[in-house]
Amino acid sequence: MIKSCSQPANALFAIHVLEEIELFKVPKTRVISCKDPEFKEMQFAMDKVSLGDETLRGYVRSNINRPFVLLMEYIPGFDLNNVFYERSLLLFHPDTLRAGPKSAVRGWSTENNPSGIGEPPSVQIGKIIAADIVMNNPDRMPVIWNNQGTLENVQFQVDINETI
Repeated sequence: MIKSCSQPANALFAIHVLEEIELFKVPKTRVISCKDPEFKEMQFAMDKVSLGDETLRGYVRSNINRPFVLLMEYIPGFDLNNVFYERSLLLFHPDTLRAGPKSAVRGWSTENNPSGIGEPPSVQIGKIIAADIVMNNPDRMPVIWNNQGTLENVQFQVDINETI
């Protein structure tokens, strides 16, 4: 996944800090400079894919027109803004929200729980909020900042073999 950001050094620093404290899974990330041959190849490929769609082409060109971009590992999943009804019933089921990794809630374990995930979503979201506050990252959830937030930046990893 390509992340175009105005301050790649800040983003990379935050990613490395989050990797070190192991609060939650962070995608592997590396920087690509506009002087690297790989950058030119990436630009060409993205230009080719957007051929015929001027809206997409304009978006791609404006977002890749930076001296550096971050190349991030793709992790199959979904974002908080696109939680489908069926999955939201699993993720935000009352038993899932109450339970913890070492919970006394009957039937909860990392192998057998309503959502099929290791930690309850409420714990995962709490960790993300705590990390964002410490790192002063206002662009994910509008917790202490006066903004809308970007729920697309709250990602839940899924098993790519899952069927809903």
